[in-house]
Amino acid sequence: MPSSPASPPATQTPKSSPGTQPPPADESDGKWHLALWDGTAGDPQVPTGNKTGGYWYSYTDSGDKGKSVLVWDATDDGTSADGLVPVITECQGLCGSFDLIVGANPYKPYVGVGFNYSKSANEVADATSSRGVCVTYTSTIDIILEMGLGSQDSKIGYANPFVTLPASASPKTVDFGWADFEQPDWASAAQTVTNPQQALASLKFKFAGTKDSTDGGSGSFKIMKVGAPSECN
Repeated sequence: MPSSPASPPATQTPKSSPGTQPPPADESDGKWHLALWDGTAGDPQVPTGNKTGGYWYSYTDSGDKGKSVLVWDATDDGTSADGLVPVITECQGLCGSFDLIVGANPYKPYVGVGFNYSKSANEVADATSSRGVCVTYTSTIDIILEMGLGSQDSKIGYANPFVTLPASASPKTVDFGWADFEQPDWASAAQTVTNPQQALASLKFKFAGTKDSTDGGSGSFKIMKVGAPSECN
């Protein structure tokens, strides 16, 4: 299993996939129906099959006493009544810059963005039918794309399954099946999870340093599309 540069996350606040059909907009069947999110549309909500879910949020390592910061690369800072709509509209995606400052964080410094299946970060759903995820992005450093498992995260010591999106200065599209997500190699047998896609709460894009208790430098990113495999092409 791979070794993850990611560290335990802070507490979160807040065209259909091939072969699947989403439930009506006012219903949720308890399953992910991950469909294409294209930042050029200016929509802050990734289609997840749950009308309350899919809204982008950001987080930092402040809960681990870190000092890392994330700044939106837009005239609006994302704190208005419209949330991240102005940022996404101006960026034609979700774009920002970060400074990974360890502070008193004993882990690797980090910031991130993500979205939940539903409004709650702990509500899980079966994502099997989505088959995986595609992403179109740029980033000055590797992105750790983690599967958030709700309340199970703490039970497995935050050994969450993840894949790595390699740094890319030009727009890059990647496709991953759920089987590509693996837990870090430091995970113990007691922390092992099987078929995590059957109880998935969120997807998180983490930008992290490479060494514990060490500043990780500065960088920038832009996420342009997210969807089921092959939808981003």
